[in-house]
Amino acid sequence: MPAIHADAPPPGLGSRLGILALLLWLGWPAVPVQAQDLVPGRSWAAAGETTFLQNCAPCHGPTGDGDGPVMVEQNLSAPGLSDPERIAQGSPADWFRTTRDGRIENLMPPWGNQLTNAQIGDVVAWIWHLSTSPDELDEGARLWATVATPLGDRDWQTLALTTNHQAWAEVVTASLGEQQHPVPTAGELRLIQRYLQSLTLTPDWTNPLRPGAGVLKGRIRQLSPGAATDPPTEVRLQAQVGETVLGTYTVPVAADDTFVLEGVEPAPRILWTAQAEQANLDFESPPVRFDELGRTPELMLDLYLPSATHGNLEVESLQLVLALSGEQLLVGQTVLVVNTLSWVFTGEAETPETLPVTARIPIDPAADEVTLADFGRTRFTAGDGFVLDSVPIYPVSGRHQAVLGYSLPWPLADQRWRQAWPYPVRHAILLIADVPGLEPEPAGFVQSGERELNGQGFTVWQAADLADGILDIGFSGPAAARTGAAGQQATATQVLPEPAYLMPRWLPAALALILLAGGGSLLLVGLRRERQGRDA
Repeated sequence: MPAIHADAPPPGLGSRLGILALLLWLGWPAVPVQAQDLVPGRSWAAAGETTFLQNCAPCHGPTGDGDGPVMVEQNLSAPGLSDPERIAQGSPADWFRTTRDGRIENLMPPWGNQLTNAQIGDVVAWIWHLSTSPDELDEGARLWATVATPLGDRDWQTLALTTNHQAWAEVVTASLGEQQHPVPTAGELRLIQRYLQSLTLTPDWTNPLRPGAGVLKGRIRQLSPGAATDPPTEVRLQAQVGETVLGTYTVPVAADDTFVLEGVEPAPRILWTAQAEQANLDFESPPVRFDELGRTPELMLDLYLPSATHGNLEVESLQLVLALSGEQLLVGQTVLVVNTLSWVFTGEAETPETLPVTARIPIDPAADEVTLADFGRTRFTAGDGFVLDSVPIYPVSGRHQAVLGYSLPWPLADQRWRQAWPYPVRHAILLIADVPGLEPEPAGFVQSGERELNGQGFTVWQAADLADGILDIGFSGPAAARTGAAGQQATATQVLPEPAYLMPRWLPAALALILLAGGGSLLLVGLRRERQGRDA
C-alpha cells in the first residue's frame, strides 16, 4: 500500500493576534447555530495547524496550552484549547461562526475578512482534534453502530456539529427513549458525538485522503527528441491544501506511461500534482483538482532530456536600475531567462570551474561589490565579465530568474554603460535616477514616463526585441564629464562571498531596485528563482 505522510508546519509564529480569541469569552453565544455556519465539505486539522501557528499561537501557544508569547509578555494566560470539558461547552459550528463573524464585545475581530471559510474550518478541525484521541474515535464508532438503527434517518452528523454536548445528549436520549432503546452513558454519548464530528473534521493522525471514492489518472509525456535511457518507473502524487501538504503517494508507471491512484478523497479544495525524476532532474506536473462531481482532469507530467545546447535561450524580460551615489554608479538588475528548446538546458563546463554553466549574466569587468544570494546553489564569477550560474533551465515553465547588483567607478570610461547579452532580449525596462546635469541616451529605448521610489525620481525607458542582446547607454552633460581618475578597478575573478539577503520593502515583484545608502555603499540585492521542487 502506498505510504503517506503529512509535512510538518513551519515553526515560526505569525504576527497577528490569534484567531482563537473566540475562546476568551465567558460563555457561548445564545444565537442559534445552523448547518450553514459550517464550511461545506471536509476540513483538515493538518491544514488548520498551519493557520493556527501563523495566527493563533501568539496568544494560545503552538500546542494550544494558552502560553503564547503575547500572553507571557503581559503576564496573562489564554484559555487552553485541549480541555475537553471546555470544548464541550460549544459546538464546532459555534467556533466557526464566532471566528468568522467576531465578537466585538470581547474585542474579537471578524476573521472572515482575512481568512476564507475553508481556512477557518480547518482551524476549527485543529481545535477539535486537540481534545480527542484515536482510541476515543474508535470507541465512538463502535458505540454508534449500536444506536444508529434505532435513532433512524435524522441527520445526526449535522446535529453533532451544530449543538454542544449537553443539547446533543438531551436529543439523543429523548429519541432512544421513544424507541425504548437503552441509553448510553453520558461519557458514551460524548464519544458518539465525537465520532460523528470526525466524519467532517479530520484529525491529523488519520490518513486525510483515504478511504475515498476519487480516482486520479495521469500520463507521462517524453517531449524531447530521442528516447530516455532511464525513464521513471514510479511517480509521486502529492496532495496539498493551501500551504499544507496533506500527503504523498508513490505509484508505479505502467508500460504505456500511465499511472493511477484510486480511493482518495475527491475534495475540490485539494490540489494534486505528479512528480518524477529523470536524468537527475526533477519534474512536476501542473496541479489539478476534483470538481463537485468527483471528476478530475488527467495529470500530464511532461519530461525532457538534458542538453548543453543554449542556442534557444532568451531573456524574456530584463529590468535595470542605474543610480549615482558619490563616485559610484549603482547597478541593480533582474533578468528572466527562458528556454525555448525541447530539452532541459543543463549547461557546459566553464574553465577553470568544473560546474556546468547555464545562465550567463554579463557584468562590467570593473564591477565592484558584486552581490547576489546563493540559496543552496553554487554561483561564481569569472574573469571574462560574466556572472555564471549552474541551475538547470527547464523548457516552457522553467523560467530562471536572477537578481544581482554591483557598483562601478564614476565617471564611466567613455561616458558609456554597455552590456552584451549572449541571448536576445525580448523586453527591457530601464530606470535611471534623475541627476541634474546628466542626460542619459539609451540606444533603442523609448522614454515611457517618470517614477518616484523611496524619494528618488527616476526616468523610465522601455525597449523590445533587442535581437543582438546589446544594451548601450551613453551619458552627456556636465555630470557625465570625466573629472578625475576612474578609481580602483576591481577584478571580478574572485569567488563570490556568502551574501546577506536584503530586499527593499518597496521592491516591486518583477523589479529589482538599488537603494542609496550612506557613504555610497551598495545594499545587497536578493535573488529569487523559480525552480522545480523535490519531494521532501
